[in-house]
Amino acid sequence: MNDGQSRNRREARLRSVSHTDGTRFLVERLWPRGISKAKLRADAWLKEVGPAPSCGSGFSHDPKKWKEFRRRYC
Repeated sequence: MNDGQSRNRREARLRSVSHTDGTRFLVERLWPRGISKAKLRADAWLKEVGPAPSCGSGFSHDPKKWKEFRRRYC
């Protein structure tokens, strides 16, 4: 079904693949450590549009640091 609208979803890297997924892109500058291409099952790797390495350094996905992350990068 295509109603002319773009449908994009952000998915976890290792979420199981479904027939409803559509095209799967990996948007990271570096290939995820320890994950094979077969396991990831991405249709394309868009490393050029992934976030700069400095964006994540030092934040460690810590919600308490989100305010500072937004100040620097958003």
